[in-house]
Order: sequence, then C-alpha cells, then structure tokens
Amino acid sequence: MDLFTLAALLGLVTGGIALDSYMHPRTLIVHVVPSSDNGLNKDFVTNVVNYEIDRMTSVRSLIARPHIDPSDDKGFIGALGDATGTAAFLNVIGLVFQDTPNRLNVATYTEGGKLTVFMSGLAANLPRGHGLFNMTVTQQDGEPQVETIGRATIFGAANIDPYLAMMYLLTALDRTGEERFGATAIAIADVARKEVPANATSVLLARLQNVEGLIQLRRGKLDLASAAFASGLIRVPAGYGGPTQVLLQLNKAFVDVARNNTDDAAVLLAQVTESTDDFRKLVGAGYLSSEGVAYTLTQEEVGDLRAARDTISAYIALRRNKVDEAEAIVKKELLDDPRRLGAIAVLADIDGMRGNQSGERALSDSAIELSPALNPFLEIALFHAKLSFTADAVSVAPSQYILR
Repeated sequence: MDLFTLAALLGLVTGGIALDSYMHPRTLIVHVVPSSDNGLNKDFVTNVVNYEIDRMTSVRSLIARPHIDPSDDKGFIGALGDATGTAAFLNVIGLVFQDTPNRLNVATYTEGGKLTVFMSGLAANLPRGHGLFNMTVTQQDGEPQVETIGRATIFGAANIDPYLAMMYLLTALDRTGEERFGATAIAIADVARKEVPANATSVLLARLQNVEGLIQLRRGKLDLASAAFASGLIRVPAGYGGPTQVLLQLNKAFVDVARNNTDDAAVLLAQVTESTDDFRKLVGAGYLSSEGVAYTLTQEEVGDLRAARDTISAYIALRRNKVDEAEAIVKKELLDDPRRLGAIAVLADIDGMRGNQSGERALSDSAIELSPALNPFLEIALFHAKLSFTADAVSVAPSQYILR
C-alpha cells in the first residue's frame, strides 16, 4: 500500500468513525457461538436471543435510549474494509479511535443432561466503569430450552445495562404478575449497589432505585417503595437537573398519598414545580440516557410528567375530601389532552364517591378502550398502580391499563 493510498484511507476512516459514532452512539454487538453437542443450531439460539433483546429495547422509557448494532452490521468502516480488501487494517485503526461497544457473546452446551448457556462480554457503561464479565445459566427442571436461553439473555444484558434489564422485568411483572420477575429485578439493583461506595451519588443508581420502588409498589409493599424512592433521591448528584430526580419525587409523592401522608406529597410536588420552573426547564435540555447516549426531552414527553404531577395533585385533594378541587384539576388536564388515563381514572373515582356507579363504570370502560392506543413511559408510578377512593378508605391496586 503506497503512502497516497494510506493517506486516503486514513482520511476516509476519520470521517467514517465520526459517521459510525453518530449513527450508532453506543452499540451492543451480540455474537452467538455455534455449538453442535446439544442439537441447538446457531440460528435457533440467535433468534431467541435477538427476540428477547428486541423486547427489552422496545420498553417505553423516558431515560433509556437503547441501540443495538447487529453483529453482521459492519457500519461504514467495515464496508470500506471489505470494498478495499483492507478490513483487518481498518478494524485495528477503528478500534484505536472509536469507543468500544458493549459486547454480549452467547454459547450453549449440554452439561449433566441440561442445557447450559455461557454468557460473556464487555460492559462499557457500568457504575464501576468498563469491565469484562462471564456467567453460566443452567436449565431448571421442567424449563423449556427457549425460556432458559431467554433468561440467560436477560442476565447477560443486565451486566451491560442493568437499568434497561430492570425496566423489562418490571413490564414482565406487570404483564404476568409472576413474582420471579420482580425478584430478579431487585437482585440486579442489589448487585449494582455493591459496585459503588454506600454513600456515593450516581444517576444510574438513582434510576435503578426508582425502578426498584416501582416494583415494590406493584407488589403492594408501600413502605419498601417509599424507602426505595427516598434512597434514590439521596443518590442523585447535587445540581443535577435532569428528569431522574423529578421521576423519583413524583413517584414518592404518589406513594405518600397512598400512605395518607398528603403533606409530604404536596411538598414534593411543590419542589418539582419550583426546580423545573413548572417543567419548562426540562424541555430541550441535554441529558444522558442509561446507556450514556445524549438526548433531550420533547414537549410531549415533558407534558406526560406535568400530567402526572397534576393527577397526583388531584389525588391529594381527594385524600383531603376536596372533591370539587380534584375534579377541577383533572378536567383542566383533560382539556389539554383528553387521553390522560390518570385523569379519567380520577373522574371515575369521583363519580363513585358521589354514588354515580353508572358514570364511574362508563369512565373506567372508556379509559380501558383508549389505553391500547397509548404507549406510556413506564418510569411513572401512575401506570403501574391506581388509587381507588371511597368515602372512608383508599386502596392501591395494579393498573387496569398496564395489564391489558
């Protein structure tokens, strides 16, 4: 290769690295190792692994921006190397200057008559920093092979992005009610906590504890949910102005209402309103996702947070027997967006408190009919649980919308 050709290639590589970094800001490359001793072909294992990861990355989130780069997607650098016959050379240059992507390697084999999945990889965005990991997952008695591979995929992904894995397990708990999903998610948070000093601040840990609180809420364990949200707020670094703190404050306020602590709930909502300038500061500001990818919140996304604040304000008013005030809050919310399920649920409760069972039923039915068209952000407590008000009691139940 002459100097002119080398200089031209280096120039193209420089531009290609910038292009690849823009197109794939933080990639997860999945590689399935062929195996023949257990009858499972590579395509079968690959399909199961990719299906599980696709479901994981489709979780509707305010602060996760996952991106998966399939192992056969070479990007600009790989395509240039193939076209010029210099793939090995360009790959070395690319690795020197380009951020190392997360990697997940999957191999299956049989041991003791049971399917065993070996997971290894590189995690580039964890509380402890970069790190290699490996683990094995063995088929449980009576467990189908598909479920073993799927379970192993979740564990492997949790080593790379514990937040996204916990969010996915939360949706599985919502969908099925099976406690094993919640227990696995809590275990992921416990492992992450052990990787940093006990009193250290960390946006990622704060986010994990927010999901932990939502899981405890879904379980109906309000004291544990409140403690998780409070611990998450302590983890938020001083001066951080992103949505994580707002989510924790809103969710703790929701639990405070359920525990009949309306004063603390009202204080939290006031703090949210003041610190965000009634949510205006959140629109368009730059943040980092759970994967370390830069993003901004849109007006619509911030509107969902504001709507959660308003609905919780209405719950506080109901707790204080200010029914007319609660009704005014949610009716104003519905003028801004008639699809707000939380506001509709409050109106249904108000009709029930007034003895209008037919109106309560009609509103609840309309919300259920509307809910399949909506795709809520699952960091918000309102979408995992609902408060039902009567004249003398408040009960917490799983959301009738998320379970559809």
